[in-house]
Amino acid sequence: MRNNIIIIKALTLFALMLVMGCGDAPPVKIIKTVPMFRNGIQRQGIFDDKAITKINKDSIILKTIEPIKTSPVIYDSILYIGGNTNNLYAISLKNHKVLWSYKVGSDISSNPFLNDSLIFFGSDDEYMYCLNRTDGSLRWKYKTNNYIWSSPLEFKGKLYFGGNDGFCYALDALKGTEVWKVKIGAEVRSSPALKDSLLYIGSIGDTFGYMHALKIKDGSELWKYQVKEGVSSTPALDDSTVFFGAWGKNVYALNSKTGALRWECATESSVFSSPAIDKNMVYVGGFGNLFYAIEKKTGTMKWTYKTDAETYSSPIICDSVLYFGDLGNKIYALDKRTGKLYFDYKTGGPITGGCVIFERKIYFGCDDGKLYMLR
Repeated sequence: MRNNIIIIKALTLFALMLVMGCGDAPPVKIIKTVPMFRNGIQRQGIFDDKAITKINKDSIILKTIEPIKTSPVIYDSILYIGGNTNNLYAISLKNHKVLWSYKVGSDISSNPFLNDSLIFFGSDDEYMYCLNRTDGSLRWKYKTNNYIWSSPLEFKGKLYFGGNDGFCYALDALKGTEVWKVKIGAEVRSSPALKDSLLYIGSIGDTFGYMHALKIKDGSELWKYQVKEGVSSTPALDDSTVFFGAWGKNVYALNSKTGALRWECATESSVFSSPAIDKNMVYVGGFGNLFYAIEKKTGTMKWTYKTDAETYSSPIICDSVLYFGDLGNKIYALDKRTGKLYFDYKTGGPITGGCVIFERKIYFGCDDGKLYMLR
């Protein structure tokens, strides 16, 4: 009995020490990130931040001599972006200084993907690159047979992307060794989206375009859906549906498990832009100077907005506001419910990449060679 009392007292003292120790422990740092194109592996284009409905200040963070056609990614107040100077840049958002840059053999049109320690991106020099995120040193590079515009996606140690040689690739993310590759078209410019161990990616064929569902284990095809002309749009996924645009003047919704058509919505021109989706709507830009809002369940057009020029840039959603650029040198902010314009902002060149929202600031690159910040 005496021994039991001693044990209980000892355990009580130990518990008190643990509680007191926890009080002295430093707080856990929460690192904010925008890790990839469309801000998630389902590529929905949603940002959990405070929306901006008017511009109080604009800044140019980086000036280069060639277009910046990619979308930025961000890790702990460091922004990473590639451009046609053949460089990937790491830029501090605190003082706007370039921390490092890494030069490759040609333009960078592939949006980067990052995790805690690594950053991945493709180039027109036909290589997929992996760098150490903190200092920009090369970890590995992998050679394909054509330029890479597809934006990579890393999941559970594997890196997935498409190439303009028509293949979809899976690599070991740490080593850069090939796990599998499958031929799915003449060109693959679309970026992969992932859900439930299935990879969804568009392709451009010799005559038609396709949306594919591939098993991430081995790249085997579960289904493919044929559309008119090519698919360079990156699909957006919800619980049961794949949404994407196509060159043949349509936006599509497919059953994600079977590839069966749920609906198609005609547009006035080709759709190169990747859709953003929320609970009820699909938003996407077209090449006919129109931006579209489509009901998610039915495919019914709810509203359109007339832009100054074609839209190649993919929209993002933050709260109730949509942001996207056009080839007429403007960034737009629209009310997603009505299409009402909050503001537009004039730049020095076309905008082909997407923008991101981080700590209530908008960041985007431009064909005038500049990286902009709006707040």
